[in-house]
Amino acid sequence: MRGARWRPRPHPAAMGMCALAWGVVVYRTASWEVLLAMLLAAMAVHRWIVRGPGTGPGMGAVWWALPFLVLYVAIGSLFGTVAGTVWWRGPHIPGLGTLVITPGSLEDAVRRGLRLWNLLLWMAWFGRVVRPDDITCWLGRRFSRAGLTVQMVVGFVPQVLRERDRVAELLRLRGGALPGGGLRERVRVLAVVYQTLLMNGLERAWTLAESMYTRGYGAPGRTAYRPPRWRRQDAILAGVSALAVLMAILPLAGGPARWTEVPAAALVLAAGAWTGGRQGA
Repeated sequence: MRGARWRPRPHPAAMGMCALAWGVVVYRTASWEVLLAMLLAAMAVHRWIVRGPGTGPGMGAVWWALPFLVLYVAIGSLFGTVAGTVWWRGPHIPGLGTLVITPGSLEDAVRRGLRLWNLLLWMAWFGRVVRPDDITCWLGRRFSRAGLTVQMVVGFVPQVLRERDRVAELLRLRGGALPGGGLRERVRVLAVVYQTLLMNGLERAWTLAESMYTRGYGAPGRTAYRPPRWRRQDAILAGVSALAVLMAILPLAGGPARWTEVPAAALVLAAGAWTGGRQGA
C-alpha cells in the first residue's frame, strides 16, 4: 500500500500482555455504555489493522455471531434475576421459573451480550496477529503439546470463516443460492452447510498444528527459530497494558469504578491498535 509504514513486530511477551489486558478490561467493565463504545472503537481499529495487502475485512466473525448474540440477550433478559419494575410477565416453566422482563434484567443481558461480543472481537484480533512463533515463545519447549492445542484453537475460527467465504463465492459464481421454501427447510439446509464448514475448519486447523509438530515444533534440539529482541516499543506496550489492567482491577481494592473504566478501555484499545498495526517480520 502507498504510504504504509512498516515497523518491527512487537515482542510475543508484550503481545501476550496486551491480549491479557484486553480480556481483563472487558471482563471487569460493568457499564454497558462503555462496553458499546469499546466495541465500536475496536471494530474501527480492527478494520484499520487489516488494511494491509492480502487481507480481507476481518469482521466476518463479528457479524456472523450477531444473530446468536441477539438470541443470547433475549434469553438472558427473560431469565434474569434482577429485581425491578416488571415490563412483561410470561408463562411459568417448570424447573426454570416464570419468564419476566425487568429493566435490570434487560440491562444485565445487554451488558453480557456486549461483553461476549467484545471477547469475540478480541479472539478475531488474536487469531490475526499471533503467529506460531509467538506461541513458541510463550510456552517454550516444555509445553509443546499445549502449544499445538493453542495453535489449533487459534486457527479454527479463521479457517471456518475462510471456508464459509469460499462456499459463498462458489454459490455466487454458479448463480446458485440456498433453496427457498419454509423456515424449517432453510434451517435444515443451513445446519448441514455449517456442520460441513465446522468439520472442514477443524480439520485444516489440526493439519496446521500437525505440520508444526512434523517440522520440529517443541523438539529438544536446536531449531531455526530465534527469539526476538526486547525493544523500547515492547516496554511501552507492556507498560500500557499493565496500567490498563491496574485501572480495571482497582475497584476490587475499594477504589472508584466508573471513572477508571473509560481510561482503561482507551489504554487497551491503543495497545491493541499498536500491536496489530502494519508490521514487518
